[in-house]
Amino acid sequence: MDHRRVCAALVGRAVCLLLPLVVLFACSSVSAPMNDEIDSNRPMNRETAWRLTASLAKSLRASLDEAQHEADGSYYLELKALVIEFRAAERVLIARGTVFLPYAPLAKQTELLGELARIAETDPDVTAGARFELAPGKWEQSPEPALYLRLDFHNGGVTEASFEQRCRALSDAAYTWHRIKLREVVERVSALQRNKKSPD
Repeated sequence: MDHRRVCAALVGRAVCLLLPLVVLFACSSVSAPMNDEIDSNRPMNRETAWRLTASLAKSLRASLDEAQHEADGSYYLELKALVIEFRAAERVLIARGTVFLPYAPLAKQTELLGELARIAETDPDVTAGARFELAPGKWEQSPEPALYLRLDFHNGGVTEASFEQRCRALSDAAYTWHRIKLREVVERVSALQRNKKSPD
């Protein structure tokens, strides 16, 4: 059985145990403070974002040819295991690592998502300082939400070396969560729910 079916089975089992509450997970989760090396303190702009993106692409030996550019200067593209997005209106450069591929039932996993948000806030080392985000991606072939680890870069003074280092750490963390840690959390949350439902 491949990893997607295994995770789907585990998450599907948790669906029956979790309450169908509504949470704004992507907005409410808190990312850990970023300790970036900076050479100045200035807002992120498109020129800086593209320079950082190009530098990362070069270090990963990846191409920029698939970048999708928008009229306001925003863009997004996949670089190996990462997704890089610049939002011009928000002046933020975003790096994402995929933890779980698009899967609709994830949106109903309120206790699972809450536990992931808690982990990201209280133990940032295991997420490379990133927060979890459940959202559909323009770069995905599905309209369903996927689960990502997300890092936001607002400071245009971040150095290329620091950006690359944090993105590589993000990629490693997302892979570990995809392969191992997400399953562990799903099983823990499921066990807690079973205990709550068990008669005294």
